[in-house]
Amino acid sequence: MSWNHQTLGVQARPRRERGPGPQTPLSTTPSGNTPGAETAAGNMKKEKPLTGKTNSSDDRNTGWTGGQNAFGDFAPGMVHYTDKVLFDQVWERDLLAKRDRSLVTVAALTALGKTDQLQFHLDFARQNGVSEDELKEAILHLAFYTGWPNGMDAMTALKNIVEKAD
Repeated sequence: MSWNHQTLGVQARPRRERGPGPQTPLSTTPSGNTPGAETAAGNMKKEKPLTGKTNSSDDRNTGWTGGQNAFGDFAPGMVHYTDKVLFDQVWERDLLAKRDRSLVTVAALTALGKTDQLQFHLDFARQNGVSEDELKEAILHLAFYTGWPNGMDAMTALKNIVEKAD
């Protein structure tokens, strides 16, 4: 049997038009507004533009040489994007703290099962202020969302890092 909107008893939503311009809402209230618009419009505040510096200039240099140490002259593009873009620019943006960037990175690498990179980033997270207990709790939480084997691999990587440090 083929499953579709009708067999599941779900009403198909109207398609939105593509292209520039206002989009048609998927559903409306009897007054013709998008659900919640009456209350949302009354509570809507004009957002202020982000004022935090992004530190994205090309001349910024944190002294990061991880890519150079790993690849030397073998892969100059990978060295450049690792050292000059990822660590000199992206990791230095101040709209997220390095601690938060570390937690996001640990989550992404755990979800993807990338334990080689995860080993570095678990240790880096500790250097950025994430405690061992916080990493354990984050990995436990992630195991339910990313799959138990990914959680087990991440926890094993953390255990090895902690034992090596002790």
